[in-house]
Amino acid sequence: AQSPAGVAKKGTGYRVNPENVSGAIKISRLTNIAFEDKSSREGLQYNKTFEVFKRLIAQIIHIFELDRSYIAQHMDEYDKFVNQDSRNKEEADKLAIQIIRRSREKKDNQGSSNNESSDPEIEVLAYAVESKNEEIE
Repeated sequence: AQSPAGVAKKGTGYRVNPENVSGAIKISRLTNIAFEDKSSREGLQYNKTFEVFKRLIAQIIHIFELDRSYIAQHMDEYDKFVNQDSRNKEEADKLAIQIIRRSREKKDNQGSSNNESSDPEIEVLAYAVESKNEEIE
């Protein structure tokens, strides 16, 4: 439960959170003779059978984790494939805004000793992106 790995992480690092696991296990005294009740009736005695039982449940949950991670990895790859263009556009818009902001700050500070060189082609491209976004709006 303390693993920080996301569900789409490659490998076996993903662990399901306890709040995402729910279920019931029915144990009968007739069919599970090796399980012994505690004298206080609050649970089962910690013996070898109980330890095997705990490991079995942990392995079932681990199989669930692997299955869920496998599906999430493929969904993540599909999402990256389908939405790459829109992500690139958003990144280009952010970069254009940053370049334009720096360009305007540089023009405002022309009187000061600002030796920062800028590429005019990049500024032209940034202004073209801004202009295109305004035209679309």
